[in-house]
Amino acid sequence: MKKLFQPTNYYNDISSIPADYFVKRGIEGVICDIDNTLINYDETHPTPEAMQFLNSLKEQGIKVVLASNNTKNRVKTFNSDLGLPAYANSTKPLSRRVFTRAMKIMGTTRDNTAVIGDQVFTDVLGTKFCGIKHVILVRPIKPASNIFSRTKRGAEQWFLKGFTNND
Repeated sequence: MKKLFQPTNYYNDISSIPADYFVKRGIEGVICDIDNTLINYDETHPTPEAMQFLNSLKEQGIKVVLASNNTKNRVKTFNSDLGLPAYANSTKPLSRRVFTRAMKIMGTTRDNTAVIGDQVFTDVLGTKFCGIKHVILVRPIKPASNIFSRTKRGAEQWFLKGFTNND
């Protein structure tokens, strides 16, 4: 059961993901979370680090779709300069709909798609429910600020205890 909550790989942040990670694994498309993965909750637009990461994927010919559980306005504002396919109110992990639509848009399959996110209980679990083989977990950019989030982050650490990357 613990494997259901474990990512394929776990990195400190998006800039720690090796440049050749995706190409080495035959990944052609990435479904990427926004909040606490690419930017923190206090920011509205992509940071230089997020732009560099997204541009590096584009340069490698890797397609990107954004998928967030946040509101339409939040996702639209973040994506305004990027123009990427993007989904708000994704209902991760309960719904496969967003993952399935994203793969259809990118023309990818469960085998050559990766998901990147910061939460075990939404991003990792949602990826596993959908049968996508590659899920990269990054540490949240900003620490949890309320008791619910701190409790959830503590529970996530139990699932990650002893985890080693599959590099």
